[in-house]
Amino acid sequence: MIGVMPTRVSSPVLIGRDAELRALIAAWEAAVDGRPSTVLVGGEAGIGKSRLVGELGRAARDSGGVVLEGACVSLGDDEGLPLAPIADALRSLARQLPPEDVQDVVGSAGPALARLVPELGGTIDTSDAATRPDWVQARMLEAVLSVLHRLGDRQPILLLIEDLHWADRSTRDVIAFIARTARTERLLVVGTYRTDEIHRRHPIRPWLAEMERTPRVERLTLERLGTQALADLVDAIRALPPDERLLRTIADRSEGNPFYVEELLAAGATESGDALPSDLKEVLLSRVAALPDAVATLLGVASVAGRSVEHDLLRDVAGTGDEQLENGMRDAVEAGIVVATEDGPTAVYAFRHALLQEAIYDDLLPTERRRYHANYAAALGARPVPDGAAGAGHLAALAHHASASHDLPAALAAWVAAGRASVESYAFAAAGRSLERALDLWEAVPLDDRPAGVDQVQLLYELSFARMLGGEMTGAVDAARRAVELFTPVTDPVRAALLLERLGRTSWVKGDIDDALQHQADAARLLEGQPPSPSVARVLSGYGGALMLRGHYRRAVEISTEAIAVARAVGALQAELYALNTLGVAISQLGDCTEGVEVMRDAFERTKLLNDLHDVGRAYGNFSTVLQICGRTEESADIAAEGSEWSRRNGVWQTYGAFHDGNRASVLIDLGRWPEARDLLARTEEAGPQGVAILNHASQAGPLAVRMGDLELARRLLGGSSEQAVSFRDAQFTSPILAGVIELALLEGRLDDAWAIATDGMARLAETDDAALHARMLAAAAQTAADRALAAAAAHRDAERSAAAADARRAADQAATVVGTLDPASGTAAEPLGHVANAAAEAARAEGDPRAAEAWARAAGHWAEVGRPYYTAYARYRQGEALLEAGASRADATALLTDARATAEILEATPLLGAIAGLARRARLTLAPSPGVDGTSAGAPARAPEPPSVAADPFGLTAREREVLALVATGQTNRRIADTLFISESTAGVHVSNILGKLGVTSRTEAAAVAVRLGLAE
Repeated sequence: MIGVMPTRVSSPVLIGRDAELRALIAAWEAAVDGRPSTVLVGGEAGIGKSRLVGELGRAARDSGGVVLEGACVSLGDDEGLPLAPIADALRSLARQLPPEDVQDVVGSAGPALARLVPELGGTIDTSDAATRPDWVQARMLEAVLSVLHRLGDRQPILLLIEDLHWADRSTRDVIAFIARTARTERLLVVGTYRTDEIHRRHPIRPWLAEMERTPRVERLTLERLGTQALADLVDAIRALPPDERLLRTIADRSEGNPFYVEELLAAGATESGDALPSDLKEVLLSRVAALPDAVATLLGVASVAGRSVEHDLLRDVAGTGDEQLENGMRDAVEAGIVVATEDGPTAVYAFRHALLQEAIYDDLLPTERRRYHANYAAALGARPVPDGAAGAGHLAALAHHASASHDLPAALAAWVAAGRASVESYAFAAAGRSLERALDLWEAVPLDDRPAGVDQVQLLYELSFARMLGGEMTGAVDAARRAVELFTPVTDPVRAALLLERLGRTSWVKGDIDDALQHQADAARLLEGQPPSPSVARVLSGYGGALMLRGHYRRAVEISTEAIAVARAVGALQAELYALNTLGVAISQLGDCTEGVEVMRDAFERTKLLNDLHDVGRAYGNFSTVLQICGRTEESADIAAEGSEWSRRNGVWQTYGAFHDGNRASVLIDLGRWPEARDLLARTEEAGPQGVAILNHASQAGPLAVRMGDLELARRLLGGSSEQAVSFRDAQFTSPILAGVIELALLEGRLDDAWAIATDGMARLAETDDAALHARMLAAAAQTAADRALAAAAAHRDAERSAAAADARRAADQAATVVGTLDPASGTAAEPLGHVANAAAEAARAEGDPRAAEAWARAAGHWAEVGRPYYTAYARYRQGEALLEAGASRADATALLTDARATAEILEATPLLGAIAGLARRARLTLAPSPGVDGTSAGAPARAPEPPSVAADPFGLTAREREVLALVATGQTNRRIADTLFISESTAGVHVSNILGKLGVTSRTEAAAVAVRLGLAE
């Protein structure tokens, strides 16, 4: 019969999920051993996801782990309360650990996390985040991971996040960040989501696809129970002898969904003849209907709040007393509809399953829903707003209820407040969504009922900021542009300038650099004649910084000098030091190292006293850069190392610290400590740099990988970063990354590709005042042109050779002109002058100039004096090559090649080693082994060593194919090859096709270039 409650609502044991639980336990055991991972558990509503991860949680606790739990909370659409599950999970630390232990675990992440979870006891970071949008979210993400890392040092962690189908984007970003960057933490992240909730446009759909491509992420899908498992479940719940007819009936109705089975039995289906409701909603509502009317009413009120509701809030909204509410909810708990828990001092009622809440809410009359929503809005509006993410969630809930009750003025005010609170707690995507809703309501709310002190322009200004920090670059620019269009500059030029500055900043981050600089220039122009103010100082200092990053150093000096004067006039110390930092970099880049280092050191020391994380991180990075370009390499490395350590102490390593490690690696590369630099960069990549630190890492690690012969790593690092660098148009990244791409293309024999990249790079660097980086690009272009000239010569295409040689000469002449603006005695000029010497020698090589050896000797001498081992070795290799081609002293060539090889071996410069070995082999030279390399002395005769793997025919050519390739390299046709080797012309053609395929090239010219460069053709 229907209506008699069974002994229990659910099975006392987990049934039908043995394999899935074993998989989760295995992932947990791996996490305990320091192998973190993320498992996403999907399945339809009621399939048993929560029960499964609950069993995992018990196992984790039993094995000494700590379980941090959070659940996403729906606001009636596809995205829920901002960062609610992350905040809940972190908040539970305060409940599970003593206060002193909490502070040890939080450590330096306190200031960042205090905005999110004030209960953790940190002092809120009050720095002006609006001026550093690139770092804000990365700072929060790193803070979360650092807490998990330190907690994991104490005990392994299980982070459980339920109902990801309701997760806001910021929550998804946190989980994705942890999945990508956790390496050695004793951490397992498990999230659950409903597969039946994910429609085609659901925001979690692309996120799941991206997560599935991430290493150490697994998806686990729960299927419906089979016949035996379903029978076991029914028997476990009934605790009675099996009833086959009842089982068949329940199986037909439930179709293997465990929750449906439980609810059918809970509704009183105890005998095979009972009449069962036709669908799940009927089952759920029949259980509510069996309760007293007062309890059913309370459940209806509770359903409007969502999956769970606090006791005090439900009491106020229902208009009942504590005792009456407790009695009613006790009945609901006993019926298995609601569970009661404690959240600190507060009692919370939660529906046993979201499907129960949804069914009850859907059954309310529209007037009931509207009335209850209005009551919730009034109750929430009367309560104090908490701090952190809880406050953002409180305001978002208030706005949701006000909107649902059609109280538009209250909804407008609440959405504005929710947006601002979300920004403060790092939930930028949620902030953008809240501000968008406020803008949607703006015209619908009468003027007198709108919030005071805010207008559409201000909302658009704030929306552009939230979108920018949330990674919605196009939307950020659109909002900023609309704000500019709505505002009349003549009414308030300073405000208009701030709006333009925001448009410039969003355009910069989006990658529209020229537009960005124009907007910032327009902002500065509006401020002409305005009295000094902090806003004027801010706009000018930001404009100067952008000009410096773009490589417009002369204009940056002018604007930064003006910004410093304004800032000092109004006491805007932070803007003054920001501009002073910019000024030091720009002056140094223009060749005045004496003043540049002095200005930069003053800015550096004074900025450290501010103790602003963002400005101090910038100061470390720019000071180490200035020292390096001025030739003070050891001091530069020390400052970069100090900056990295400072970043670790302050919880900003993945943003600023990774950048500083990239700077330090750059110095190590210059000094010839390549293995050390490679290991440092590998550790940096493993730890997961963020923001522009990714580009800085690629600009060092990519070219180094090319020169050390790790072409697979080079392709991975330079592939995506080259497009990003070109879009970003920051000279400090554009030049080294494109130079690395050029060298990679040359190594792979893609001469035309290399020249196309070089041509683009020269044009881009010509737009800047950066003589050093421009000269480096021109030297790379001259090398490319020289390789093209020699390949054309090998194929007897004289016109092509002449054109390529002319290209090389133009690049060399332009390099001399560019660097001619620098004082030769300045430390800034040392490296650019070396590139000028290289470019001139490459031009001589392209032209077949008999004096090429002299040009290479000058280049080698300069690089040796400057202390750049790689460039010295390369120049000596080319000098030796030129001597041999000119028929000069073989002994001198041998000595040069021996010396170059010794340096290349120390550097582990595999391609250069291969080129040297190939040249020695072709010239029939015997190179003495380097001291300490294989135990023989430098003067002992030795057989020329086999070239390293990149040059020792890594392509698998047969002996016959090598013979054919040698003839291809001299420009022979298939007919001439056939005649020479006494084979048919068609056979020669087959060999050539096979060679092209193995070399990965598309033309005979490219094949000849590879053969000549790597010594494969003899």
